[in-house]
Amino acid sequence: MTLLDIIPLEAILPSMKAKTKESAVEELVDALIRAKKLPASSRDEVIRAVMKRERLGSTGIGSGLAVPHVKQSPHVPKIMGAFGRVEDGIEFGAIDGEPVHLLFLLLSPPGDPSIHLEALKMLSSLTRDENFCKFLRAAEDLDRIVETLSEVGEVSKR
Repeated sequence: MTLLDIIPLEAILPSMKAKTKESAVEELVDALIRAKKLPASSRDEVIRAVMKRERLGSTGIGSGLAVPHVKQSPHVPKIMGAFGRVEDGIEFGAIDGEPVHLLFLLLSPPGDPSIHLEALKMLSSLTRDENFCKFLRAAEDLDRIVETLSEVGEVSKR
């Protein structure tokens, strides 16, 4: 399973409007609802769950990247994600203290948490790829973002 198997094209936001961590999460959840991957009735509960996870510790992993996530959500039918880019960056409490420009929202259903952990591991490793974040930030349009995301390795279920 690749990153683009988890993130539908309709949930890739090249130019987010968010100014805060919570508004960024709301925007990404709304993208999954518009993509018909997440029921609209679950919006508030999913946002609350993501923000509850954020209160445990920021998912800003450095290099301008954050991976807000929730595992084992009863509102999520299968693992899914959304990607967004914030041009000016937002305060996310990242471990390097820098603003976040790139956000990957990751949601997974109850059951086997291994695919969620594999996806998190893969996304976390992206900060070690100097070019990945630079290319995503510099991508001129949706096609370039998709091209960059398609070059990322697979998320494998063990």
